[in-house]
Amino acid sequence: MNATIEEVDQTQKLALGSGAQATTIPGIDLASLSTAKRTEVLQKLNSESCTCGCDLTVARCRVDDPTCGVSLPLAKEIVKQIAATP
Repeated sequence: MNATIEEVDQTQKLALGSGAQATTIPGIDLASLSTAKRTEVLQKLNSESCTCGCDLTVARCRVDDPTCGVSLPLAKEIVKQIAATP
């Protein structure tokens, strides 16, 4: 059996591949939402553009740059809006 070992730089940011969608969002707790609302939130976070200038979705910006001060309030507002809908 042939195997290769690849070293990964632990200091590099986690980056989603193109077309990938985040299902866990840094700084956002989705545990209290129903499965349907959690799915709706994730779809919106993965489709809404972040306004920090990164040209990424809110979800991808949160994953690639968890310290972004723009995407966190945007993400929280999306969760709040969807959680409040019946």
